[in-house]
Amino acid sequence: MIKFLLMAVLGLGTIYPDTLVVTNTQNNVITMETSNGFVYQVFGVEDIMDGDVLSVLFYDNGTDIITDDIVIDFNYSGFISKDFKGV
Repeated sequence: MIKFLLMAVLGLGTIYPDTLVVTNTQNNVITMETSNGFVYQVFGVEDIMDGDVLSVLFYDNGTDIITDDIVIDFNYSGFISKDFKGV
């Protein structure tokens, strides 16, 4: 994470937060999705399950292309039931 913070300070990219929902967990790989449909995977993760909500920090690689952004950190934020219809 220090590497990405340094790159952001040097103007070589931006770190930004987002909230994602875990859509699949299998073999210590979690798949999570943003509210606008972008999908990311993180490897080597335990104790996360489908429906978990994660607060995620991304590094944008210094580009405007969302699909090359890197997950640099995340924290558990809660859970959404599959039956949840929104507010």
